Amino acid sequence: MSHLFTKITVFVAILSQTLFQTEGNVVYANILSLPVLLPFLSCFLVNKSFSLSPALKLYLILCAYWICTLIWHPYLYLMGFEEIKKLILVSGFLVIIYNLMIHRGCTNAVMFAFMATVFVNFFILTSSSYSEYSGIWGNIFVYGRFQGSFENANMAAFAFYVGLCFSFLFLENKNIFLKFISIACIVFSIVLIISTASKKGLILLCITIIILIIYYIKKLARKDFVFITYSALIISIIGIFVSSKYEIVKKWEYMYSRWSFFISEVSVGFSNETSTGERINFIRSGMEMFWNSPIFGHGLNSFSYFHNGTYSHCNYIELLFNGGIVAFILFYSIHYYSIKNTLKMASINFKSLLLLIVFSLLIMDVAAVTYDLKLYLYLLLLVTTLPEQMLAKEQN
Repeated sequence: MSHLFTKITVFVAILSQTLFQTEGNVVYANILSLPVLLPFLSCFLVNKSFSLSPALKLYLILCAYWICTLIWHPYLYLMGFEEIKKLILVSGFLVIIYNLMIHRGCTNAVMFAFMATVFVNFFILTSSSYSEYSGIWGNIFVYGRFQGSFENANMAAFAFYVGLCFSFLFLENKNIFLKFISIACIVFSIVLIISTASKKGLILLCITIIILIIYYIKKLARKDFVFITYSALIISIIGIFVSSKYEIVKKWEYMYSRWSFFISEVSVGFSNETSTGERINFIRSGMEMFWNSPIFGHGLNSFSYFHNGTYSHCNYIELLFNGGIVAFILFYSIHYYSIKNTLKMASINFKSLLLLIVFSLLIMDVAAVTYDLKLYLYLLLLVTTLPEQMLAKEQN
């Protein structure tokens, strides 16, 4: 089976997983992801190629551990059964994509899919700014926040942030077209993240942009820097025209008020009635109950069970509460593995950006539950696989 077909199926599979996130559209994502099984089976049955990285093994062990927690805590079975099905499907997809990345060279196809997500959602934003509704994606604005093809605005902001990070990887590519596409993706990502009014998305965006601009100003050759500057300027002018025509900036009013309120909260203290204050209370409650079962936790989805169906909005608390120290170590050993291999790389370029992405993931975990989030896991798979591939090339 040709490598081109394999790369196309991987690209379509990842893209469909990002474009059809809402409950009514999941079936489209599953159908469009099915063709990826063909090159995987060809790779496995014909070429006898199958691999599992240490990071992937850790995640599969974590999934097995979650099943064990349901056996220990049978009262969680009804709540945990759907979660287990979700984890099994996600794990299987991760195994397939990993093997195609390693044995069929599909790493770039995964990154291009995230970049394509940015362009499609920018089209959704500009073509639907007069309306809250956009075809098969339904309500693309919820309470003034753009969520596009995603379930919620925070998830959308994270996906756009991923596309932005991958765009920076291709800035030094010799292909002028790819370089220009990367610059456009960076500009569109910034517009989209602002439109989501996501606090964690905007924080990650500001940190990343500042660090990467400083890095690339020092690193890029003068002709590359001039090309990027002029390209960004042209795209920004087009973006301003499009924004004014479709009244995108008017949609940012909620973002202004949301951030103004958040800043006032920081200065005077968080009220229990606000979302931030409520999440702080969840963290306190979770830590207090964590000590009742610190090693093995209370079982999969137990935080929701004890808090009227609400999750903690913090991955650290969710892991410690549900799975104890065991689950916490298993999950964050994957990040440690990625950082350890990244530090061994000779390429300063990739090393700097991959470390930035991993630390961004760790920052995001403060305000989101991510151990079962597909988009997060796809990115985590990439930042563990890329160092493996780069190290193998450097050794050869």
